[in-house]
Amino acid sequence: MLSLQFISSKSDLYKTCEVMKLDIQYAIEYEKKLAITENYLAHLNRAKQEYDYYNVNITCAVENGKHNSNIIGSQILFKTFKGSTHIIYD
Repeated sequence: MLSLQFISSKSDLYKTCEVMKLDIQYAIEYEKKLAITENYLAHLNRAKQEYDYYNVNITCAVENGKHNSNIIGSQILFKTFKGSTHIIYD
């Protein structure tokens, strides 16, 4: 595995993806390159599923917020919960 020192701190890609791409690039043996590539594609698929899941939840939260007339300051009270909550997605 290659060192993380080659990865720019300004990159918007995750270090796991960067390391896997570098491993693919520098693998010499065909079988090893193929195995790393398969792992990388599986990793990308899992990441896309997570990304899609969070996007759907963000869309639902925004839509629910548009239909909620109980606004107090910067907090929104949800109709199914007696209280206030904050939803944060990274």
